[in-house]
Amino acid sequence: MCNNEATSSEHVPPKCFFLEKKDLPFGVEYRKNLITVPSCDEHNQNKTMDDEYLRMIICIQFNADSVAQRLFSTKIMRGFERQPHQIDLITRDQRPARINGKEAYAFSVDKNRIDKSLAQIARAIYFHHFNEKWIQRFVINTPALLSVDREDSHERNQNFQHVDNLAESLLKNAKHIGENQEIFYYQISRDLDKLLLWVRMVFYEGFVALAYSSPMIVTWPNTY
Repeated sequence: MCNNEATSSEHVPPKCFFLEKKDLPFGVEYRKNLITVPSCDEHNQNKTMDDEYLRMIICIQFNADSVAQRLFSTKIMRGFERQPHQIDLITRDQRPARINGKEAYAFSVDKNRIDKSLAQIARAIYFHHFNEKWIQRFVINTPALLSVDREDSHERNQNFQHVDNLAESLLKNAKHIGENQEIFYYQISRDLDKLLLWVRMVFYEGFVALAYSSPMIVTWPNTY
């Protein structure tokens, strides 16, 4: 992420994404051989609140699986008990919505904060995978974060899904990498001649985030 001296090792994704043994059935372990990269304080300890925000949003999106639901009902709920004001992030503008014909609730999210955190994870994955930094900018695609009340919501959602379908097709032969794949795995592909990079990240078997990098996006807004 930067050229500062490494002072610690950062888990990728952050360790808070992985359930603790006390919150799991006997014999189940989700903290095996976690990925780590060298990090400075700014890009490790100082971003804890951003890590926890991203984790919360992923765990409560509409197609969250049972593992994500368990994490929300245990560790995340304990966090709300210690800091009750945090629950305002998901309740202050909550309103009914229909997602794929099912009743649900919608609320506003800080998309810039989410995308910035996902871009940091993508850079860490690249460093872990290739043992070098990726210095180009990323565009982040998150098809699970549906838009529900904009005039162009349908078009936006279709565009996000189209990009994910394209990435899934391009990476269909790429290995699913990660020791704890019920929590997280990634696929990665690069073309150094064209400075192209795809990092497809899957959290809790249902939340997909794509980090895409190309020289063509350097001047686009909302790149990280």
